[in-house]
Amino acid sequence: GQGVRVAQFGQQGGGSARGGAAGSFAQGEAVKSGWLYKKAATSWGWRKRWFLLYPTSLHYCASPDLKGIMKTVPLGEGGTVETVSSEFEFRIHCQGKSFILKAGTAGEKAEWLFAFQMIIR
Repeated sequence: GQGVRVAQFGQQGGGSARGGAAGSFAQGEAVKSGWLYKKAATSWGWRKRWFLLYPTSLHYCASPDLKGIMKTVPLGEGGTVETVSSEFEFRIHCQGKSFILKAGTAGEKAEWLFAFQMIIR
């Protein structure tokens, strides 16, 4: 059967750099970046977005050139990531919000889940 795997975000140690890049991007290199589909909050549709995963936050925008509006999701303690019944989908819960994301392939989904699990250990 399709088991649901859940992993929980832990408290991050003081590994983030200060200064240098502006704002949230002062965290250094992204752990993972790439295209994912985000389920639209107001409809049943999906929106293709460029995602950047950092040790303490997830950022997304419309294109990899980072132009336009960038949304930031803090990945605080107590957040979780879990697989859902659909083949390429997974759900992130953090800061009282829930997001359903979808990868293009099973391999991409596995890579994203692995990246989230590296952060939340």
